[in-house]
Amino acid sequence: MRAAFNKHVDAFLIAVQFFTTIPVRFKTYPATATQSIAPLYYPLVGVMIGMLLFAAASYLHTHTLLTSAIVVTLWAVITGGLHLDGVADSADGWMAGIGQREKTLAVMKDPLVGASGVLTLVLVLLLKFAAVVHLLEAGALFVLLLAPLVARTATLLLLATTPYVSPTGIASHTANQLPTRVATAVCGLILVMLISISPSVAILIGLSFWWLRRAMLRRLGGMTGDTAGALIEIIEVLFLVYFSVI
Repeated sequence: MRAAFNKHVDAFLIAVQFFTTIPVRFKTYPATATQSIAPLYYPLVGVMIGMLLFAAASYLHTHTLLTSAIVVTLWAVITGGLHLDGVADSADGWMAGIGQREKTLAVMKDPLVGASGVLTLVLVLLLKFAAVVHLLEAGALFVLLLAPLVARTATLLLLATTPYVSPTGIASHTANQLPTRVATAVCGLILVMLISISPSVAILIGLSFWWLRRAMLRRLGGMTGDTAGALIEIIEVLFLVYFSVI
């Protein structure tokens, strides 16, 4: 019992270490079996991030524009810009790859950021900032709690349902050994929660996930770490925008 508990604690800490800049150290890095269940805790890490954003938005008593800028900045700092990097790399790959799988993957691996990547980053941050401004003015701070949760649930579902392109990729062994039944059950529970809050937003997020996953399958035949990161940022932005306009 104690060993099983420690395994899950370590799995949660791996998820925290991967998705945030919160310092997590291991004397001995957990075994592959523990790493394989870490994605199950991605939604919980999303809740943690959302709580930090909610707290910042609630207790900052400055102009709405400044508060929004601080919240978006905190959002990037908490995650270390990891997913923003995925957005930039994916955008460069999709534009420069001109429909070719190998060229797309090669461009995505290039550490340099191209014009498409920069433009996409600007648009993502601009949309996120504008949506946060609207939500603050509308008093809908609960959306900040939900956005990171929903986005990381989408990533869990992506891992559970989509092949990993590179067998030597950073998360390939995790994706291959993920307990998919448990993962889909977790995603199902969170989907039910989202439907109870806003059926229309739940439908739009579901359609957005389907379209993004389909694009990955058609171009790459699966997912990569970059496209998973891009999925998180895009779902977060769309979630904020959907709640702002509906």
